[in-house]
Amino acid sequence: MRHGVGVLFELAGAIHCPDLRVVREWQKAKQLAWGDMLNEWHSLHGRRWPAWQCAGCEKLVGGLEPLNLPDGNRVHFEPIDCLISFGRIKLSR
Repeated sequence: MRHGVGVLFELAGAIHCPDLRVVREWQKAKQLAWGDMLNEWHSLHGRRWPAWQCAGCEKLVGGLEPLNLPDGNRVHFEPIDCLISFGRIKLSR
């Protein structure tokens, strides 16, 4: 019996693509599953910024409209640069 992340990865891929006969769809399903697992990991273990601080530029959210992210962090809604910056920070870890 196999254990670990590899098995979890394959099971998550099977959920996204139950018809395993089509290789192209299986590859896409594996990519989606990998993205889901990365998001889950960041939700459980990723860095958390305080609610008053933008996770992209690290400045005060202040009176500007924030965008609440699924992992609990917040970024400035305008400009979009804060969201892009946060995505780069997240991918670099």
